[in-house]
Formats: sequence, C-alpha cells, structure tokens
Amino acid sequence: MPALVAPGMAWNDIRSLALHPSLKVVAGCDVDTSRTAEFRQMFPQARIYTDYRELLDKEKDLHSVNVSTPDHMHAPIARAAMQRGLHVYGQKPLAHNLYEVRRLTQVARERSS
Repeated sequence: MPALVAPGMAWNDIRSLALHPSLKVVAGCDVDTSRTAEFRQMFPQARIYTDYRELLDKEKDLHSVNVSTPDHMHAPIARAAMQRGLHVYGQKPLAHNLYEVRRLTQVARERSS
C-alpha cells in the first residue's frame, strides 16, 4: 500500500475499509481537488467527484458509503445516501443538531418498513 501524506479521518477510514477483501472502492468525493492525487494513486480504477450529489446520482451500483467530512455535512450526505437505500458508515457526531437526527431517524424508519 502506498504511503499517503494526506491527513485526516477520511484517509484513515478509507485505508482501513479498503483492507477488507469484500470491499471495492469505486468512487470518492472531495471538494478539494488538490487532495485527490493520493486517492487516484491508491484506487486507480475509482471515479472521483467534487460533489457528493453527483456521485450518488451517477454511481448506481453502490452498496454503502463512508461519510468522513467536516461535521456539518455528516447528516446531509448520510440522509441523501440513506434515501437511495445505501448503508452508511459515518463519523461522529452523527448530526449537527437534533433536527438532523430526527430526519435521519425518519429516513431509516421509512427505508426499513
């Protein structure tokens, strides 16, 4: 595995998750395109997006997503993924406020029934 200089939870998460033999990284998203070189080196077949909404719209065969973003984006991205029926692995805090937690709970209930 190449040494990655990019810091942060996202790299920690993706490197750990990628070790699982059943997981295939097919896409990544970062608004800062200067941080995508290491991702492309580690996952040359993966597609790269700068907008999570575009990733979710275009990647039709996803089973799950990992949300390792600044805290204020955890809930919006998780909710968008859950509304598409995807499993979500997210960093804490789950949401920015109680309203977002209730919205996530609502989507989870709707998707499980």
